[in-house]
Amino acid sequence: MKNTHLKPHLAGLQATQSGWFALRVLAVLFARRAALHLCEQRQARCGYVIRGEYCPLVNEYNETVFGGDFDTPADYLDPLIRGNITSNGNYAVYPPNPYDADTLNDFDTQPDPCKSV
Repeated sequence: MKNTHLKPHLAGLQATQSGWFALRVLAVLFARRAALHLCEQRQARCGYVIRGEYCPLVNEYNETVFGGDFDTPADYLDPLIRGNITSNGNYAVYPPNPYDADTLNDFDTQPDPCKSV
């Protein structure tokens, strides 16, 4: 099945230099936004724990896998879970911004965005 209804539109974009430039700019902006979305999630990217390699982007792991108490999805902001992951020379790669728009951080010691001096 050929996709022939896109051919005239792409031909029109290729015919004008500004249209071709706009298509490239949109493609770059889309790729940038997709990359930024990966940097803003609160899950660890990948890590190595004593029993093997884990990648939370692909699979969802329970807290019990990392030494937690409950059979619920792991909260990678939990200091206990972070400590268990990084104990005994293991590591985890976290995003630069571990908070998403709907992230609840129950482990802060002070309210956000206030910062006491």
